Amino acid sequence: MWQTPLQTPTLPPQRHQELFTGAAVRPGSSPEQPHASSRGGGQHSPHRRQRPQPPRGTALRGSQAHGAPDPRVGRPPPRCSGRGTPPSRSPPKLTRTPPLRSAAGLGGALRRGGGPRKRAATGAMAAAAAAAAAAPVLARGGGPAARLRLLCQRYQEYVRRHPAATAQLEGTVRGLSYLLPGRFSDSHALSELVYSASNLLVLLNDWILRKELQRSLPVSLPQQKLLTWLSVLECVEVFAEMGTARVWGEMGRWTIIVLIQLAKAVLRLLLLLWYKAGIQTSPPIVPLNREQQQPLHSEDMEDNSSGKDQTYVGRRSSRVVRSLQSTPSLQSRHWGSPQQREESQSRRAEEMNQPPTPLGLQETIAESIYITRPLLHLLSLGVWGQRSWKPWLLSAVLDISSLSLLSDLKDLNRRERAELRRRTILLLYYLLRSPFYDRYSEGRILLLLRLLADYVPGVGFVTRPLMDYLPAWQKIYFYNWG
Repeated sequence: MWQTPLQTPTLPPQRHQELFTGAAVRPGSSPEQPHASSRGGGQHSPHRRQRPQPPRGTALRGSQAHGAPDPRVGRPPPRCSGRGTPPSRSPPKLTRTPPLRSAAGLGGALRRGGGPRKRAATGAMAAAAAAAAAAPVLARGGGPAARLRLLCQRYQEYVRRHPAATAQLEGTVRGLSYLLPGRFSDSHALSELVYSASNLLVLLNDWILRKELQRSLPVSLPQQKLLTWLSVLECVEVFAEMGTARVWGEMGRWTIIVLIQLAKAVLRLLLLLWYKAGIQTSPPIVPLNREQQQPLHSEDMEDNSSGKDQTYVGRRSSRVVRSLQSTPSLQSRHWGSPQQREESQSRRAEEMNQPPTPLGLQETIAESIYITRPLLHLLSLGVWGQRSWKPWLLSAVLDISSLSLLSDLKDLNRRERAELRRRTILLLYYLLRSPFYDRYSEGRILLLLRLLADYVPGVGFVTRPLMDYLPAWQKIYFYNWG
């Protein structure tokens, strides 16, 4: 027999039976008591239909089989009203066709059949799915190599658009190399690494700008490659010497010195004898004046071309005033008129692009002596040792002989004259080269630096670090003999 639970005593019997049985109870009549089971042969009430039984093989819970209240809700289980299937506590399971994530799935749908319109629509969906599947692959670009290529393209675009800012970046990196020595144990090697990286950065940025401006070097393509490799060797030679000395010791250090000097001599002899490059300059590729390069924007080019007058000349004072459209960036701003700036730039470009001066037999021999001088010095060091005076004297005689033979050459261009002046000043390096430095100049140079640091205000910030680093710098071959 059903027993009304204690949780719902407020409802009247008629309303209670109406809610749970689904049959309306007449007013004034008493609610019918449910029978125990349809299989027990009990009489059914005339006011309601027989309670539908679950199909065979369906197991009921113990409390529900005996008609006990449902412990989950605290009330009897709901009865069927006889108008349909009994309510189910679990929601119906909805089946959904999974989306076709590839063209292969849509191809299977095409093979399964369908009308012509359906096949056409499914074919269009297959093409769209194939394009959508290929889009992420194209966006990813195929892996790290494509991402690196994209990063290089972005950097090249930045260098083209901001040449002055790129020059500031190069100067910052080079200045950092001067601040690192003495900070920690390996500061000298790290400082040289940063300095070499700054020189390579300048070389890379100049290549990007020349490529964009279509201002290639006035030489053939094979000669450009030789000059580039020669510049790279000059940028990394000091760091290569320090790194190999730290890793492989003195034997590795002298091995890398010989290899680098041999490679530089071969490249310079090829430029001199095969390509007739004339006097070899240092650096082999002259860096661009980054501050004078305008940002390479198509919009800026259109603005400059559309502007009629870049300056205004006063009627009374004849003063030249620059217009706002032609004002350069802050880094490349100058006090002259735009006409003077353009004239100086064109004159400097002409001087830098002048062909090398043809060398006669005497000048070719003199330049060959200068090129082979490092190899002869290394050979003499191997024969007579580092403490002997003979390598020092041999190198000095070769340098002076080369300069004396080249001094008779006339009609040199600006770069060649500057190179000869640089070689003349580098003769002072013999005061810092062993064995002359160890026996004569070391004590005198350190005494001079100490006097300047003690008696000249403000000079000690430069001379005291120089006194500390001079012994270490003097032992590096490429600082003295390179």
